[in-house]
Amino acid sequence: MELTKPSFTLLADFRNMVTHPSSVKFLHQEVAEGLAKSGISNLAEVSPSDKIAVLQTGSVTKDAKISHIKVTDIVLGEHILDRLS
Repeated sequence: MELTKPSFTLLADFRNMVTHPSSVKFLHQEVAEGLAKSGISNLAEVSPSDKIAVLQTGSVTKDAKISHIKVTDIVLGEHILDRLS
């Protein structure tokens, strides 16, 4: 059973994320690549407050070639994704 439909959107809440080791970044890359293969159309990222973590999340989504936007809060992210759908 498929859990997604082509062109789905996703809101990722990274507010509490801190700088993580490369082993965790590898796991994030695997997830992002899986999202790309599953047909994600847009990702709204609620950015972490940790500056290094911001760079890490940006790197992962860029490498996976996922269209994403950075937002300041969940409500704004949901609103933007609803308009893009």
